[in-house]
Amino acid sequence: MALELIDKIVKNIEKKRKTLGWSVDHLSKESDISFSTLTKIRLKEVADVRVSTLLAIAGALGCTLDELVG
Repeated sequence: MALELIDKIVKNIEKKRKTLGWSVDHLSKESDISFSTLTKIRLKEVADVRVSTLLAIAGALGCTLDELVG
């Protein structure tokens, strides 16, 4: 994934997570994505994020994949 896209995804995840008042741990539990994986995404330590991971995060946050990447 391009760095600009990852930046946008991280920004949107953080915005939606904070709007809900959720911690990263809470998002991890709701999305069934490990805390470690979420942290790596947030810190941009992954070069490629699986679509299935993004769909799980979007579902937990109550938004669409388009909203995360848009």
